[in-house]
Amino acid sequence: MIEQEREFKHFLVHEKERKLTTGTATSYIDYLNNITNHIGVDINSKTVATETDVRNIDSQLLDTDMPDGSRRNCKSAMNAYLQFLAYSKHVDILVYPDEIERHFEGSSKQVTVNKFERDTKARKACIEHYKAACRVCNLNFVEVYGDMGRDFIHVHHIVPLSEIDEEYQVDPIKDLVPVCPNCHAMLHRKSPPYSVEELKAKILPPLPYK
Repeated sequence: MIEQEREFKHFLVHEKERKLTTGTATSYIDYLNNITNHIGVDINSKTVATETDVRNIDSQLLDTDMPDGSRRNCKSAMNAYLQFLAYSKHVDILVYPDEIERHFEGSSKQVTVNKFERDTKARKACIEHYKAACRVCNLNFVEVYGDMGRDFIHVHHIVPLSEIDEEYQVDPIKDLVPVCPNCHAMLHRKSPPYSVEELKAKILPPLPYK
């Protein structure tokens, strides 16, 4: 199985410049798994990190019994996966990767739980409760940047969405927490993410929450 398969498939189907059918997206997944079957290379962010990696894997496939048409399809799938990885990094930095599409999240069959979706109502409810200040380092963007920083904050999903498969009701107070972009990135420095309390304990010197 390729790394982040469900997220990659959602990218293929829903990313505005692609909009592939579900069947075609599934075929892309099959092509990537076929690479593993032929040359033993698992498709992940380390093995397919650059265009050079794609060319090297494509060259290895030339030495197998894979038909040329299938090999070209595998190369197209790798290029799409490379674009997905770049998109994922962009989303992680500029959007709110843990926010969700709606208060009720569906099972994997409904493909509504993924890091590219967000719910403005859940986000608003979370910020109204906690205020737009980082729960880890106390940063308030208005205090630092003035009015241009008003209401700017990331919202972190305490339980990673990738670990939630069954339908559940999101609680914006218990499941979400506002954090600044820096602390958000640090929370995700390991998997599963650090808790807010764990990350606060790592700040030097410790900062009391206001």
